[in-house]
Amino acid sequence: ATLPKGAVASVTAVTADASAGEGKGAADLVSVLDAARGDRLVEGRWCVAGGNPKVSGNSFDTVLCDYLVGSMDGFTPFEQDRVFGELKSYCAPGALVHVVGLSP
Repeated sequence: ATLPKGAVASVTAVTADASAGEGKGAADLVSVLDAARGDRLVEGRWCVAGGNPKVSGNSFDTVLCDYLVGSMDGFTPFEQDRVFGELKSYCAPGALVHVVGLSP
């Protein structure tokens, strides 16, 4: 699926670094990003303190966490609450954070 033209200024997709063994990554989804609009994919290591993806200088009006908390259960059980503090650094004032999962 793609976003309608003009629906957003750009999309920054942030995911786990597949080479770190934290997930499958999202390299297969790069094709749905619109590079001409400024869309990009950033990978990082969510399961290592301080290893979260660096999106320097950017803050976002909307942050969508698609199965982030649930996937952490397999890599860092009992530390899922820590990720919300890290997500705060990505949020612009008044940002919306959407948490999606299999059984949220």
